[in-house]
Parts: sequence; C-alpha cells; structure tokens
Amino acid sequence: MKIIETIALITINHTLFFQLVSFLLLLFLLNRIMFRPLRQVIKEREALLSGMAEDISSVEQSYTDIGHQIESQENAARREASRLRDEIEAAGQQSAATVLEQAREQINALKAKAKEETAAQVASARQEIEREALVISDQMIASVLGRRSAT
Repeated sequence: MKIIETIALITINHTLFFQLVSFLLLLFLLNRIMFRPLRQVIKEREALLSGMAEDISSVEQSYTDIGHQIESQENAARREASRLRDEIEAAGQQSAATVLEQAREQINALKAKAKEETAAQVASARQEIEREALVISDQMIASVLGRRSAT
C-alpha cells in the first residue's frame, strides 16, 4: 500500500466519477418522482384557479346584468303604475264631472219644477183670492146697499 499525500482538498480520481453519476441519478429520480408530479399538481391548481376566476368574473357579470334588468323592470313598473294612476285619476275626475253635471241638471230640473209649482200655487192662490174678494165685495155691497150686485 502506498500512501498518497495530497495537498489539495479535492482530488480527481475514479470516486469523483461515481459521485457525479450518483448525484445525477439522484437528480433524475428526484425529478421523476417528486418534481414532475409536483409541477403537474401546480399546473392543475393554476388551471383550476384560473377557471374559477373566469367563473367568478362571468357570475359577477351575470349578477350585474341581472341587477340592471331588475332595475329596468322596476323603472318600467313604476312608469306603468304612474300611467295607470294618471288614467284612474283622469277617469275619476271625468266620473266626478259627470256626476256633478247630473246633479246640477237635477238641481236645475228641481228648481224649474219648484218654480212651476210655485207659479201654479201663486196663480191658484190669486184665483182663490179673486173669488174670495168677489164674494167679500158682494157681501159688502149687499150689506152696505142692502142688495146684491148684478154680476
């Protein structure tokens, strides 16, 4: 056996080659067993997360679209309710005007009838008063003159 004295820390001999091969084999195995599946899982998760992000953005867009649709439907319903209220109010005013006009016509008819009845009663009262005046005048003439009038 020969004692080799070396001053250098690393010597280049056949063990370096085996260490290099062992190291490369270890890297190959680690890459094959650990790093490739890990990279694959990371890619799948990134794809899943990007898909979820797209789904979230599409759902948010749908949400805003539905919100706009609801708002436009609400505005349309308010306009329709306002239009219906105006129509009902106009119909009510028309109906009130019709009822008021009918009431005025009835009042005017009752006034006219009352005037006619009053005029008829006045005429009847005048005739009665004239008859009574005639009778009284005949009685006064008869009582003053002592005879009856020729009429």
